[in-house]
Amino acid sequence: MRLFISLFCIMVFNVASAADFTLYFTRHAEKLESATSDPALSPKGLKRAKNLAKFLQDKNIKAVYSTDYKRTEQTAKPTAEQFELPIIVYKANELPTVAAMLNEQQQNALIVGHSNTTPMLVHLSGGEAQSIDESRYGDVYAVTYSQQGPSTEKLMIEPQTAINVTPLPFEHEKLTSGKTKFRIMQQGQEAGYAIQDLIVKKEQVEITEINMLEQQNINTIVKVWADADTLKPLQMRMSGAINKPVDIQLNFADNHVTGHSDMARRPFHQQGKLTIDRWLPAFSYERASVLGVIQAINYSNKPLYFNWFNGQDEEVKVISVQKTGEAQITVPAGQYDCDVVSVTGGAPSLIYYISKADSSVVKIHIPALNREYEKVEI
Repeated sequence: MRLFISLFCIMVFNVASAADFTLYFTRHAEKLESATSDPALSPKGLKRAKNLAKFLQDKNIKAVYSTDYKRTEQTAKPTAEQFELPIIVYKANELPTVAAMLNEQQQNALIVGHSNTTPMLVHLSGGEAQSIDESRYGDVYAVTYSQQGPSTEKLMIEPQTAINVTPLPFEHEKLTSGKTKFRIMQQGQEAGYAIQDLIVKKEQVEITEINMLEQQNINTIVKVWADADTLKPLQMRMSGAINKPVDIQLNFADNHVTGHSDMARRPFHQQGKLTIDRWLPAFSYERASVLGVIQAINYSNKPLYFNWFNGQDEEVKVISVQKTGEAQITVPAGQYDCDVVSVTGGAPSLIYYISKADSSVVKIHIPALNREYEKVEI
């Protein structure tokens, strides 16, 4: 049963004397690969939706909310049926109003959304969330409200992929010093350019990346230094502008990172200048240093899992690198036979096309942004 209700009408029934309550926020489960804009859940997604209901069976859920899409409603349906509740449909473009309503209701509830709405709704409701990659499913943010204020716990719903985080198999000998230029295509139109300058020394690797997208007010320079044998990060610097000035300076020693980060971030992240002083999990790498030498990682058909630290928003995530196919790619620099290598979990996922002949990066595709980097002759 689906129920479209005016948010104003819902809010007038606030229970002011309600005790502690918990809101459970999640993204929809896995969807079918389909050309339609409103695909249904896949068999794996339907199983995850049932597991979500099983997890919530003793959580005294009083309301179930979903956006008006098949994949979100099918994710919410087993829980709604379990508690004999209607699915209340909300609009994804009215998140502040939805958050206010949820706080007014003060009752345990499940809220199903999308990778680009769930973190923001958690934030607006007083909780803490990280960005969600399009490849990731099963995360549930449980935000509990009490007299001490809201507290957030991140949970995971089965089925989950078995993850064994390991050191990256980095092959230093695959790297050679040189400069590569890419044209940046945005929604099929040329929007700017990027340059990567790689300097390979005996003891360290130095990577400089320049990104220019004038219409999006992006003009950045990133410099990273990493150990030549292990790819362990040493330093990272970022300057320029992404809508506002960027100033990031990080220093690494073993698994300890210190420094600061100041830039415009996604709205659900802390804004302003962050002072960074933290210990990182084992097998942690700096994001830009990994992406700058992706061609020298000994990837295979099986996923490699490792931790990476993103100094832009201070997030640590488990990332996978995996060869997912082969393709013949034509770019301004020529035609190449390539390995297709996916980097997932980092929000957004990245797809690299790496030349079989010389291990150079020929093309980078960012599906969530509809953006491509294509190699050009310098």
